[in-house]
Amino acid sequence: MSKVPCFMSMIGEFGIKLQQLSNLRANPVDLGLRRMILDLYSKSGEGKVVRPTIYSDKDKNTECIISPAFTIMGESTPERFYGALNESMVSEGLLPRFFIIEYEGDRPPLNEHHIQVKPSDDLINKISTLCANSQMLNSQNKAVNVELDYEARQLLNEFSEFCDDEINKSDRDIQAHYRDWE
Repeated sequence: MSKVPCFMSMIGEFGIKLQQLSNLRANPVDLGLRRMILDLYSKSGEGKVVRPTIYSDKDKNTECIISPAFTIMGESTPERFYGALNESMVSEGLLPRFFIIEYEGDRPPLNEHHIQVKPSDDLINKISTLCANSQMLNSQNKAVNVELDYEARQLLNEFSEFCDDEINKSDRDIQAHYRDWE
């Protein structure tokens, strides 16, 4: 990541990986990965730095990661994903860092001609332009800060107040954060 601090990782069967990361007897590699995911989230953004890790074996030392931007896109069955969740994932902040999209509709029929579908030239050009611009900004360690408009800021403030009220009402951390799950 010190050489390529901006990337996306696609993980199949993410529910299984989540079980491994959250297991009370997780192996040291999975514990390190969970710790790294939490650290990368809190250190993402312009001017932020993930400090190097120093080991007794110098070959394993890591370098500084400047302005990391790390995205995981995982797919899973709902049963496996939700079955992996536990209270500690919420209280330590791992689960709140996820943006979860669940499809609840009927399974569509197989499109036998899916291999013949081609994106339009316009779509290809727009995505190419976006990628080129992102690559240019990344190579210069530049970030684009997205500003909230008035309505978004209003919604964020209302949600923040709601969360504060829920947290302050509870005697258990997990209940405070996710009272509606019960």
